[in-house]
Amino acid sequence: MLLFSISWLVSLTYPLIEISNKSLSGRDLILLSGGIFLLFKATIELHERIEGNKQNKSNKTNSSFVWVIGQVIVIDVIFSIDSIITAIGMVSDISIMISAVMISFIVMILASNPLTKLINSRPTLVILCLGFLLMIGFSLVAEGLGFNIPKSYLYAAIAFSLSVETLNQLAQKTRSRRNNKK
Repeated sequence: MLLFSISWLVSLTYPLIEISNKSLSGRDLILLSGGIFLLFKATIELHERIEGNKQNKSNKTNSSFVWVIGQVIVIDVIFSIDSIITAIGMVSDISIMISAVMISFIVMILASNPLTKLINSRPTLVILCLGFLLMIGFSLVAEGLGFNIPKSYLYAAIAFSLSVETLNQLAQKTRSRRNNKK
């Protein structure tokens, strides 16, 4: 649905409000609110991972199903809007965008279960992914405020971080094998 509403998203550049001589459009407000949500959500999750969840299990199991689904929908919409805005800058042909979304959807469905198992089995990957969410949230806030952070910088940072984490995982595996031989 968002792909077919690209023209509407592009037109959200008309200034709606002005704060401290800075005009903000509908697109800017969407990016700001999405970025702030990601920063908030990733910070809370990161804090719970590092400090340990202070809530007891009964509170956790009583979490509203609707609340969890709502959060997933908000995160999906945030990433979708950011992806569509990026796609607008890269390609002008809607059929190419639809094809790319369909291919990425299929890859996401096929890869989600193995990736979930991998991430859950390695706690440092969870922290790394939360760091990525913080970086993306910061990028969305910056973009909403009119600062352009090239996507290639973000992708390079993600690739570098994943490379370092891969080396870390290999080193842990090697240490584990050496310790088991002793």
